[in-house]
Amino acid sequence: MTERKDTKSSEKAVTEQRPAMMRPFEEMERWYENLFPRGWLRPFPTDWPSLRSASFVHRIPAVDMLDRENDVIVRAEVPGVRKEDLKISVSDSTLTIKGHTEHEEEEKREDYYCHELSYGDFSRTLELPAEVDGSKAEAKMKDGMLEIQIPKLEHAKRREVSVEIH
Repeated sequence: MTERKDTKSSEKAVTEQRPAMMRPFEEMERWYENLFPRGWLRPFPTDWPSLRSASFVHRIPAVDMLDRENDVIVRAEVPGVRKEDLKISVSDSTLTIKGHTEHEEEEKREDYYCHELSYGDFSRTLELPAEVDGSKAEAKMKDGMLEIQIPKLEHAKRREVSVEIH
């Protein structure tokens, strides 16, 4: 930090120095702002609302997978998704969860009206730790948490092997 004395007043102003590597980017931002005012065509947009919206976060669900002795359990967070909007498919060694999200918000005041609608599809495919019997898979959903239980094929189940000493 450096101190400089303001010529119009006797107060000291403290300015923060930026690292040298950031200065070219700041110069480019200033150049674009002068050429295209109000942020139009900025090279490094920092305030994209769609990236911060809750609906974007839920398009790729967070997943936990448990490899148990006789089955595989997959838990996925899908808050706000209706069961009619979910499609689950299982093959020998993969699980795919597809869904559709919609969110609508409306706010009215005397001189203000805001209506936001966001929607989108998501898909997540997971490699399962063992071969499973997809025809016997079961799915349940409660409070935005999807749980899928898939039994393993008989030859894919874990077995204990005893060690013999010679």
